[in-house]
Formats: sequence, C-alpha cells, structure tokens
Amino acid sequence: MLYVLMSTPLHSADYSVDAPLLKATLSSQEVWQREQVVISIEVATTDSFARLQIDEFKPNPEQFIRIVELGEQTQHKIQSELTDERYLLGKRWAVFPLQAGETTLKLPRIRYRPSRGSIKTLATPELSLTVKLLPIYVPPTMPVGEISLQSEWQNGVFITTKKLNQWQIGLTGNGVFEPTMPPLSRQLKQTENLQILPEKLERKQVNTDTGLVHQYTYHVPIKAKQWGVLALPDISVQYFDSVLGKIKKTEINNPVVIALSRIQQWIIGLFLTAVLLTLVLILGYKTKHHISKVVEKRKAIESLQQSTNYKEARQAIERIAISYGLGENKTLHHFLIQWQQKYGHSSTLEKAIGQLINYGFDKGGTEDITSLVTLIKNELR
Repeated sequence: MLYVLMSTPLHSADYSVDAPLLKATLSSQEVWQREQVVISIEVATTDSFARLQIDEFKPNPEQFIRIVELGEQTQHKIQSELTDERYLLGKRWAVFPLQAGETTLKLPRIRYRPSRGSIKTLATPELSLTVKLLPIYVPPTMPVGEISLQSEWQNGVFITTKKLNQWQIGLTGNGVFEPTMPPLSRQLKQTENLQILPEKLERKQVNTDTGLVHQYTYHVPIKAKQWGVLALPDISVQYFDSVLGKIKKTEINNPVVIALSRIQQWIIGLFLTAVLLTLVLILGYKTKHHISKVVEKRKAIESLQQSTNYKEARQAIERIAISYGLGENKTLHHFLIQWQQKYGHSSTLEKAIGQLINYGFDKGGTEDITSLVTLIKNELR
C-alpha cells in the first residue's frame, strides 16, 4: 500500500482507493514566543475501522518547546465524489515555543492500523516554524494570547454585615501557556470594611477548534465588617495580544454593594413599607376622585337630557360646567366660549346654545326644547 504526504488541503480527486493520505499543517507559520500554534494531522482512508497509533510527541532536548495534546484522535465521515466512502482520522497538538528563532518540529511516529492487514508507518514531515522575539518591555511571566475576566455577584445590592457572601471571579486564557496564567490571589486584598477569606480555585482545560482554553474560577468568601458602601477589590490583568502585537489590559467592573446591619435593614424596610402604603392610599384617593368626577359628569349630562323647560336646562348646564371644571355661575354664552376653548369649536353646539338663550329671553324658539337639549347633550359627550 502506498502512503502519500500531503502539504496542501485534500480534495476528493486526491484520494486513491488503496492509499490513505496524510496531511500535516500548522495553524500559523510565524508566531511570538509563548504564543500557541496548533499542529494538525489528517489521514484519509476507505477503512471505517482503521485507527492511528501515535507515539508521544516530544521535542528535541535542545528545543525550548512545550507540547500539549488536544484530546483524542478523531474519526469522521467525509464527502467524496468517489464510489467508496471516505473517512478522516485526525490528531492535534498545541505547541508553545519559548525561544525565538527558526525551529523545526519533527512529528512523532505515526502508524496506520487498518481493520485487516499489517500496521504501516506513515512518513511524516518536518514542519518549519518562525518564532518572533517578544518586545523587551514584555515580562517573561506575561501571558501571550487573550485573557478575559468575568465577575458573578448574586447577593444583590444590599448585604448584611458580618454575614458570609460568595463572590465568583472567572479568568479565561485563550491560547495561553498555562504556567503564565496570572494568579489573582494577590489582588484580593482586605480593607478596613472588608474581610476576605481564603478562596477556592477551580481549574478547567477546554480543547476547542482553535486550541487550548484555560478556565479558572475563583470562589471568594467575603464579609462586610461594618455598614456602608462596600468597595470590592479592583481586579485587572495585562497580557500581550499576539494578534495586535501589543500589551492590553482587561479588568472587572465591580458591582455596587451596600452593607447594612440587621437593625438598619429593619428600619429601611419599615420606612419603605410606610412609603408604599402612603403611595397606595394616594393612588386610591386619586382613583376614587377620578371615578367620582367621571360619574358626576355622566349624571350632569343625563340631567340635561331630562330637562323639559329652560330653567331645568339652565340648571343642568350649570351642573355640567362645574363637573367639567369650567367654574360656576356662568352665563350660557360664557359656558359656550370656555367649552369650545377646551374641547374645540362646534357650530352645531353654538347654534343650539343660541336657540336655548332665545328660549330664556322668550324671543322665539319654535323647536321643542326636548329636541334641543338632546342636540346639546350629543355635542357635549
């Protein structure tokens, strides 16, 4: 069986029925010191039960390189235009070069184990890598990659003095060499108003498509010694951004926390309860007053409809003026002016009020007053 070393991406036309194809790639040909580079190998085969047997990946003793395996080897089915089904075997490593200069990475021995037949050793390439020297102002312990901080505070704005609370801080290093993950313990300093107990640290390593991610979670027990605004420690981390090629800083936005004694909480609780009850009473009074005004307006309008002569109609309109806040002891003419100023002009209402005024002066008004007050009522709705 023939074994082929591929330095370019595989396509369906490259596959041979009898020969698995091997491809070895670097995620980047040029990196900074301590910057992560991912080595990937892929072997394409028609044997769905085939496996790879890979020796431990060790650099040469004179090379200042650290290598971390990224999980187990993978196998998945790939699309192919050929008749036979194709499968892809793979393995990845995260490599951290610690010394600048040109270096060569020699892959470990890789053997192909088919479901039938003898084990075959695949030819592996030597991969060239250029490692750039970090700027002189970058300390040897500074992380290279990307660092992010997260803060989780679930105790609310108000806490009780001398009571234990939990503060959770997340530190994530994306593509960062683990020994350079910054410790946060030294930044967790106590103050006159704050007591910090020994924290618990949880470490987790996640293998992603882009390489290693280190997730640190600090569980920090704290107590407020006295009442007042609680100033949590300022947490910040500097790192060298390998993409931008410069130092960046990330920090936590601390939550607002106010510590109160139990007596203060009772006093504030009683005060807030009193305020709430007062607001409820005021709102209830205003609601009741509004409802009564609406009812009075409706009754005033209905009293106009029940008028059978000028005197009753005049009294009903006086009642309407008062219920709508237009004042009292208004002439019909003044009532009309104020109503139109507040609710808009109506020629029908103006004509009807004029006819009602004529009834008062007994200067005509041949229409029945019942029809007239009905017309006025409809305009005042």
